[in-house]
Amino acid sequence: MKLLADLFYPMNRERFLKVLADRFYPILRDQGFQGSGTTLRRVREPVVHVFNIQGSSSADGFYVNLGAHLVFLPKEGGGSVVPGELKEAECAFRDRIHPSTKLGRWPYARTSTAKLMKEWERQGDAFFKKYSVFPDDFRELVEAAVVTPTDPSDGLKYARIAAQLGLRDRAAALAREALANVAPRATGLRADLARFLEELGAA
Repeated sequence: MKLLADLFYPMNRERFLKVLADRFYPILRDQGFQGSGTTLRRVREPVVHVFNIQGSSSADGFYVNLGAHLVFLPKEGGGSVVPGELKEAECAFRDRIHPSTKLGRWPYARTSTAKLMKEWERQGDAFFKKYSVFPDDFRELVEAAVVTPTDPSDGLKYARIAAQLGLRDRAAALAREALANVAPRATGLRADLARFLEELGAA
């Protein structure tokens, strides 16, 4: 009866994380992730992948966060990257492994581990494959990026990647278009875009 309860009823956070570490983390480590606790990282410079378990504010479940970043890009929010310390929220590209529940979060239950292992193949691994091989995967991203991004900060991000790839004209076009669409109050982003264009020699 106790085993049945473990399968279908909630567990506390500490016990669940231990089950996750015992059953799921070995799969991640086999694929190159390192770390423990709630965050694991896979560093293949210049690409860094981050896997993170985040407890929900309601304390009855968790979110599975995914992040991908390039070490030559500033962290989201500013600052240089230390690959082994990068957090998911600091990554340029982010997503989550979503459960099939309407709540949007995973419950602390033994069944969540088995389901997460299945969803890792469908959602998690698929996410990281989009941001794995440099320069090829990122060249495709830059070429597919719209000239007028919804968020001008995305324009700067893609412009920086394009410049690193040697695509100067593409970098300049993305940065100029982003600069033209920056909100007046976003003075920091405006300055960053202007500085980027100046350093590119395209001001």
